[in-house]
Amino acid sequence: MASFDLHFHPSFKSFMSNDVESDRGDCWKVYNDFVSVVDSQSSLTQCEKGDVNIGVATFITLEPPYATSFLVQLAAGLSFFDKDMMNRPTGSGDLQYFKEELAHLEASVAAKPDKIKIIKDFSELDENKINLILAIEGAHSIASNEHNAEENLRTLKQDNKYRFLYLTMVHQTRYATCNHAFSVKLIAGNEQFWPKGQGLTPFGKALINTAYDKSIGGYQLLIDIKHMSIASRKEFYQYRIDHEYQNIPIIASHVGFTGISWKSEKLMEYIDKAELVNSDQHVRVQWKKPKGIQKPFTLFWDCEFNPWSLNLYDEEIKIIVDSGGLIGLILDRRVLGAQKVSSEFFDHQNYLALGLKLKRSREEWVEDQEHEDQETKYDEGQKDPMKRLDAPKHLWHLCNQILHAVKCAGPKAWDHLTLGSDFDGLIAAIKACISVAEYPYLEKNLIEMLPEVLKQAQKAHPGVDFGLNDVATQVKNIMYNNGRRFIKKHFTEHPQA
Repeated sequence: MASFDLHFHPSFKSFMSNDVESDRGDCWKVYNDFVSVVDSQSSLTQCEKGDVNIGVATFITLEPPYATSFLVQLAAGLSFFDKDMMNRPTGSGDLQYFKEELAHLEASVAAKPDKIKIIKDFSELDENKINLILAIEGAHSIASNEHNAEENLRTLKQDNKYRFLYLTMVHQTRYATCNHAFSVKLIAGNEQFWPKGQGLTPFGKALINTAYDKSIGGYQLLIDIKHMSIASRKEFYQYRIDHEYQNIPIIASHVGFTGISWKSEKLMEYIDKAELVNSDQHVRVQWKKPKGIQKPFTLFWDCEFNPWSLNLYDEEIKIIVDSGGLIGLILDRRVLGAQKVSSEFFDHQNYLALGLKLKRSREEWVEDQEHEDQETKYDEGQKDPMKRLDAPKHLWHLCNQILHAVKCAGPKAWDHLTLGSDFDGLIAAIKACISVAEYPYLEKNLIEMLPEVLKQAQKAHPGVDFGLNDVATQVKNIMYNNGRRFIKKHFTEHPQA
C-alpha cells in the first residue's frame, strides 16, 4: 500500500536535538517520550513502516521570534529540543543552517542506501525504496540577510547536486517577500507573528520569476501558496495571469479549507467580532466556524471548518485545480476544523483592503483551547486507530474537507488531492492517523468512512456531482497515485505535456 506525502519534515526533530552534529540522533530515530506535538511523526523508520514510497522532505529554518518566546524556550527545556538550536538565528552565515540540516538528512540516507534515496528526477525513482524529494519552506530559510533569498535561490537552482520541487514564499513571521497569514496559537501574543503590510513585494515578485525561470538551473521550481495571506495569494494569482505563468501548476502543500467564499460580504457573515489592537495597527478577528457535513445522531460535536485565512477559500480550490496543481491535505486537527479556534490577527490596512469592516461585540474573546492537545499517549500502528477517543470525529472532518474540494472544483478535483501531512512540523495530528506509520490504516478507514459522509453530503447539497464512483481507487489516488502522477509530469528534465 504505497503512500505519498507532499509535505513533511523527516529531518527536523532529530536535527533540532543537538547543536553538535556528532551528538544528534539520526533521521531514523523515533522520539516517543513527550506530548504528541513533539513526538516523532515522520522519522525515516516511520516512513518505512508506513510504506512511504515518495515523500517531499521540507526544510525550514526557525525564525528569530521563536528564540525570544518564553513558552517556546520552556517547551525546548522540557523536551529533547536543544536550547542552543532554538536560539540559532535565521541567516547565521551563508545558508549555514539550511545546509547543515540538508547534510544531516543526507547522512541518514547514506547510512541505509538499500532502503532510501534522494532523487532529482522521476526517472531515478526506485519502487522498492523510500524516495525523498526536497523542498524549501519559507524564503527566509535560504536567506543570509533580509533580501538575498533570490540570489541564494538562483545559486541553489544552479547547483547540480540538488533539485527542489517547490518554495513556500513565507512562513509564520514577517519576511520581505509578502504579507503572511496569521497561524500560531500559544505564542499569539508575540506581535512579531502578526502580519504586516499588503500583498506581494517587488522582492517577492523577483523571487517568483527566479523560481519559474527554467533557464536558471534547467527547471521550474514551483511556488507553494501555504502561509501567504489572502491578499498575497490573490495578488499571486493575478501576477501569474499578467506574466503568462498559468501553465505552471500551483502547489498548496499542507492546507485545509475555510468552507466559505472569499467575497467580503460572505466573510462578514462569519466574523463575530473585529476590533482594533496594537495602537490601531492590527485587527483582532473572532470567527464563527462554518458548518460542514454533519454526522447524524452526534450529540457532542459538529463537523466544522476553520475559517482562519491561513486556509483556502472556495474560489482558490478551483484556481489550483484548474492550474493542474496539487493540494496537500494537512493532518492537523485544528486546521481541519476539529478543534475550537481562537482569534486571528490582520494588518489593519490589509483588512480594510479586503473590504472588511470592524464589528464590535459584548462577547468575551475566545482564548486558545490548548487543553484539547493534552491527550492520552497512543502507540502508533495499533490494530485499530479508530478506537482512540475523537479518532472518528477527526476522520469525518478529513472526509468533509475532501468532499468540499470536489463541491468547489468539480469531480476533477479528485485528481488533484493528496496528503500534505505537515508531520513533524509541530502539529497536533488527527487521532485517526498520528504518524506516517499509520498511512495503511488511514487508507483503509477512508475507504470505509467516505461513502457514509457522501450520503450526508448529497442530502445537504442535492444536485452536486461529488463524483465518488470507485471509492477504493479514488482513495488510493489521494494516498499515492495523484502525487506520483504529478511528480512524473513535473519533476523531470523533460516535462510531459
